Amino acid sequence: MEDSSGNSNSAIVRRIH
Repeated sequence: MEDSSGNSNSAIVRRIH
């Protein structure tokens, strides 16, 4: 998982928030 990218993780981050 590339958090730095913020692109692929964007979808996951929305679920966590």
